Formats: sequence, C-alpha cells, structure tokens
Amino acid sequence: MNNPEKSSIIKLNLGCGNSRVLGYTGVDLYPCQGRDITHDLNQPLPFPDSSVSAVIAHHIIEHVADPMKFLEDIHRVCRNDAEVEIITPHFASATSYIDITHKWHLSYFSLDPFCQEQGCHYRTKKFKRLTQKLSFSGHPLGFIGRMIALFSMKEYEYRWSYMFRPSNLHWKLSVVK
Repeated sequence: MNNPEKSSIIKLNLGCGNSRVLGYTGVDLYPCQGRDITHDLNQPLPFPDSSVSAVIAHHIIEHVADPMKFLEDIHRVCRNDAEVEIITPHFASATSYIDITHKWHLSYFSLDPFCQEQGCHYRTKKFKRLTQKLSFSGHPLGFIGRMIALFSMKEYEYRWSYMFRPSNLHWKLSVVK
C-alpha cells in the first residue's frame, strides 16, 4: 500500500469489513478482505488535514466510542466539498439492537447539529446535507411507515417508528471548510 500522505487522491472506506470499493482505501481494525490499512477508528485518522476527497462510512458510526469526535476527525481529514456517505441502522430497527457491539442508536435528526446553517451551541456547521433518507422494507407495514414519515418525520419517530419499523438511515454530506 502506498503511503497515504503521498497519494494525490485519497478516498476512504471506513470500517470497510469485507467490502472492497474500487478506488477507495479500506480502513478497519480487524483482519478482513476489504482492509488496506489497520486502524482503530476511535483514534484520530492517520491522514493529513484536508487530504481526503471522499468517505464511505457504512455501518460504523454506531460502533465508535464517540460519534462527534469521529465526525470531527472525518471533517479534519477531508477537503472542502468532499463527499461523506454514512449509513447506520435507525434506532427503531431491530438490527440496531441485535448487534451487541452497537454503542449508539441514531435518529433521522442525529446529524442535525453538524449540518445546521448556524450550527448549534456546542457544534459549528461542518457539513452540508446533500441527501438524507430513511429506508423501509418492502413489507406492507414498511409502506405505512414510509407514508407517515413523508407526512412528518418527527411525528413518525416520536409516535410510530416502533410499530412501523424502518431499516437504515442514509446521509450524503459535503464537507464545509
């Protein structure tokens, strides 16, 4: 593997597991087919500031010790306008609780403090939200959940999410520097 600091274009697949994505450097702590670099994602990423042009973080944010530090470190290593794709189980998904290694159970609104125009009292704006969606199964109950969520995501999460269970949250973000 080339030294990541000398690469002109770095794209990262964080917590890659066995998933190899063409053009992306797989980063994982455990031996797996997709891994190019061994690294604990609870530690700062071993890449220079503003050196990364894209990040895939599928089913990893729920495993890290501190999701806010994880997102801040992604922001640190990414260039302005770098795309960051995050997928995680929704808190009401059964898969969110089946895996004992999941430390966090996220909501549709969990990344809002990082994406709001003015930030919030403890975070400044770090990302621009490109897309955000909640996915459901093809089961008729999934269809009902999808319809309620289209009407009001807040109402869906507060009152209906455990009855009409979703599966995953999907975010595509752009880094703002």
